[in-house]
Amino acid sequence: MVISDLIFDLLKYLSLTLLIELIIALLIKINDKRDLLRIVLINCITNPIVNILDIVIIYYFYPSFTFHTIYVIVLELIVCLVEFLYYDKHLKYRKIHPLMVSIILNVASFVVGLFF
Repeated sequence: MVISDLIFDLLKYLSLTLLIELIIALLIKINDKRDLLRIVLINCITNPIVNILDIVIIYYFYPSFTFHTIYVIVLELIVCLVEFLYYDKHLKYRKIHPLMVSIILNVASFVVGLFF
């Protein structure tokens, strides 16, 4: 894999994640601009980390479908937890518990990501 391809893929995955999560955030009435910015910021940290780890595992270890599926689920659960802790501390939005916000946003972007 060429580094330019890696950067392009990371930006593509991050852009898709941000698009989906911001749309869902607006649908669940997260309207405060600072809260939306916080969603963008935490995803700019967690999304590239997860995608780089996934690329490394696939490239170097050629995991079985079962192992890769379990690995991705564990990574997504860790991301949900990290983002929940961030949202709990920093989001003003409280109509839905921050843990549920994290789960809703991450499940939505994960499911959409399965098709791209």
